Amino acid sequence: MKLDNVLVSVDDHVASITLNRPDKRNSIRPELVADLFTALDWLESQVEVRCLVIDAVGPAFCAGADLKDFSEEWVERAARPSGEAIRGLLEMMTALSDLVFRLRGISYPVIAAVNGPAMGGGCNIALACDIRLATPSARFASSFVKIGLSSAAMGGTYLLPRAIGEGRALELLLTGRDVTAEEAERIGLVNRVVPDEDLADEVRSLAAECAALPPLALAATKRATRLNATATLEQTLALEAQLQAPLFLSSDHQEGMLAFLEKRRPAFEGR
Repeated sequence: MKLDNVLVSVDDHVASITLNRPDKRNSIRPELVADLFTALDWLESQVEVRCLVIDAVGPAFCAGADLKDFSEEWVERAARPSGEAIRGLLEMMTALSDLVFRLRGISYPVIAAVNGPAMGGGCNIALACDIRLATPSARFASSFVKIGLSSAAMGGTYLLPRAIGEGRALELLLTGRDVTAEEAERIGLVNRVVPDEDLADEVRSLAAECAALPPLALAATKRATRLNATATLEQTLALEAQLQAPLFLSSDHQEGMLAFLEKRRPAFEGR
C-alpha cells in the first residue's frame, strides 16, 4: 500500500508504516496525519498482522511540525484571532492527539525505529510506541516551549514521565533541550542504540520475535501494563486474573504446552 506521505507493507505477520517525506525531514503536516490514519485503518483489516514497525525514509525520523510551511498561516491567525481560528487549531490538535491515542491502543507490539532526530510531535510519536530502537544520530526533544507553546501536547506530559520518570521528564518538558541517543538510552527513553547499518536488521529481528509469540497473550500483557500503570496492587491482581483465565482455554496455550512437551517450536494462530 502506498500513500503520498507514508509507505505501508505487511510481510510475514509484521507490518511497517514508513514516514515518507524525506525532503521535509518527515515533518508533520495535516496530509501526513491523514495518511497515517488511512494506514492504520487499512492495517485493522489485515488480520495476519502481529507486530507493527514505525520507521522513516531519510536522515530524520520526524522533525516535528512543519514550521516553515505553517508559519505564514499561524502568523496570520495570531494577527487576527477569532473563534473560527481557535476552532481550527483545536481541530488540528485533536487530530494529533487522536493519532497518539490510536497508536497507544494497538493490541499488538509497536516498535519505533528512530533513525535520526525525533523532535516535538515526532518525539511523541516515538513515545507512543511500545519499544524504541535508535541509531547514534537520533535526537529527541519536547521542543514546544522553545516556540512559545506548551509541552502539554500529543500526550507528551503523559508519555514522557512514564518512560523516564517525572523528574527527568519535567527537565526535558520545561527546557525543550535536545537529548542525544546515548543519553536517551541511559535514561530509558529508548530501549537500545544500534549502529545505523544494523537498525533495520535489529528491528526486523525484534519484530519477528514478537510476531512469533501468541497474539492473545501479548494483547492481554499490553492491556494489563497500560491499565495497571495507575492501579493499586489489588486492582492489578484482579485484572491480571480476569485477563489470564480465558487464555488457559485458548488454542495458543494448548499449542504452547504441546510444543514445550514435544520440544519443538510452537506455531501460534492467535486464537
